[in-house]
Amino acid sequence: MAWISTLLKRLAEIALGLLALAIAGLTLWACYDILVHRPDTDVTTATLWAITYFLAFLAIALALFGARLVVPKLRVEGGHIIGLRGVVAFTLLYGVLVVVSIFAGRVTIARLIPAALLLFAGGTLIRDRLRARSEQ
Repeated sequence: MAWISTLLKRLAEIALGLLALAIAGLTLWACYDILVHRPDTDVTTATLWAITYFLAFLAIALALFGARLVVPKLRVEGGHIIGLRGVVAFTLLYGVLVVVSIFAGRVTIARLIPAALLLFAGGTLIRDRLRARSEQ
């Protein structure tokens, strides 16, 4: 009977992974489509790129998570699917986009709070991963 619960757990993981891959694919397609067919709104180009970049990064992370659920060989015990270099690159590029968007248009506190929180989260991840490396 233990093999039935293992099989059901595995099927749930595969279903969740495939759902994550489908959502990630649709999100990436929407990001591409919004950049190719720019909407007629008052959104500045820098803001549009920043939002699209953020959504595409989340979609790629979701796709990697989904792939890890579907293919067990992609799982690494105690490892991270996005390494330290990837987190640093994302945080730096996002920081540059925030600075560019500040100079490109009006800055409201509503736009700066999520950006600051995301940069803080990236900095926290970098600090935690560096601390984990020094403890080894």
